[in-house]
Amino acid sequence: MSKCFIDKQYIRHKMNGNTMMGIYNKDKNKIIYNNKYYSLNQFALTHLNERSKRENVNAWSECECLINNEWVSTFNL
Repeated sequence: MSKCFIDKQYIRHKMNGNTMMGIYNKDKNKIIYNNKYYSLNQFALTHLNERSKRENVNAWSECECLINNEWVSTFNL
């Protein structure tokens, strides 16, 4: 993540019309969501566990980050 994101960059995971948004923390190399720290995969999996019965996630293809006021797939980074 440290090669792709900048400190305090917004990261989101969308699923079935619901969005979960976190903020990247460079020092920890983690995404902060609800005052907890997650890897990108843990972040997406947390959202899946809240909203569906899916057990597998490919976070790099499912998450997006905000770059110059545009949401960009993390898969394209």
